[in-house]
Amino acid sequence: TARRPLRAYLYHAFLLLATLPVALLAIVNGRAYSRRQEQQAAARLEQAARAISATVERHLAEHVQAVVSLTAALQHQGNGTPVSLSPLLAGFRQVNPEFSFVRVADREGRLIAADPWTGANGRPVVEHQPIAGRPYFQQVMGSGKPFVSDASAATRNPADGVVLLSAPLFGRGGEITGVAFGALRLATLRPAAADAIVTILDQRGRVIASSSPDTEPALRNLENTPLVQQARQRPAEAVFYYAARSGETGQAAWHLTVRARVAGTGWEVFVHEPVARVQRETMRYYLVNIAWLLVAIAGATALARVLARHVTQPLEQLVETARDLRAHPHAAPEGAPAEVAELVKHFDQMTLRLNESLVELD
Repeated sequence: TARRPLRAYLYHAFLLLATLPVALLAIVNGRAYSRRQEQQAAARLEQAARAISATVERHLAEHVQAVVSLTAALQHQGNGTPVSLSPLLAGFRQVNPEFSFVRVADREGRLIAADPWTGANGRPVVEHQPIAGRPYFQQVMGSGKPFVSDASAATRNPADGVVLLSAPLFGRGGEITGVAFGALRLATLRPAAADAIVTILDQRGRVIASSSPDTEPALRNLENTPLVQQARQRPAEAVFYYAARSGETGQAAWHLTVRARVAGTGWEVFVHEPVARVQRETMRYYLVNIAWLLVAIAGATALARVLARHVTQPLEQLVETARDLRAHPHAAPEGAPAEVAELVKHFDQMTLRLNESLVELD
């Protein structure tokens, strides 16, 4: 079988030594870059989640304070009749149109005033059943402090959810004489659409607000979705991943998720985006690295050919000389390694002696 020339061995050795470290470095850098991208994405989502949580807290605090101010005005009014209290409630809603209704109940939970005056059924609100069993009434009567309820359906339009904000009414002796409460529309809490998906859930996993209302409408229960299940399994983790199946392809897509809690409510803000979106920049980085790697391989190939030729050319000439012992002496090429030049020198001397011997024999 034909033997491979030394030049081929050296060529492949030089090529491997030149490209392998570059390829390994590209892989290591690519993985490090991918981790940095995910860390930066998590930091960006965490910042957004905290900002949205703070915005929701301020929004609730402002409207809770509005209800508290209403109770102060009602207390100043004294033991007014429903008719005398109605202008106060109407004025309150005119200043705060975010409330779909506002009502007042006495300490037994009987409604004594409301705006609008009639409910969804067209009957006066004061004829409705007492609200003594409702959490937003019981919590205020028990603690004497304002309370923010979970989400519930609006009475006039169930598709429009509301959250009830309630505050106590105090008598002259400091005793609780009733409760004032208003229904704040959930639409006022809807976060602005962004690159990531924002979902705000109450304690029961129902949607308070979402940046994607078409897919996550208000009051939809997400308790059995991968998002909430993973969140329940990792209550102490602010950053986690979950896999959700796409309705179009049926394939599972991983999402990077960050959550923040809304103080005093038990609500949670989730900001999440597909990992594939995070990895797009990583893919671009890999493509650039591959392009540079191909350039490096092309340069390494040319360099390997030059080096292999430079090292093996004297040996190849030596082989040619050995084929013809009568050939004239060959000097080592300029720039050849010292060992190769020495070998060529001694071989040429041996050739001269052999030629002289042959001449004497003739």
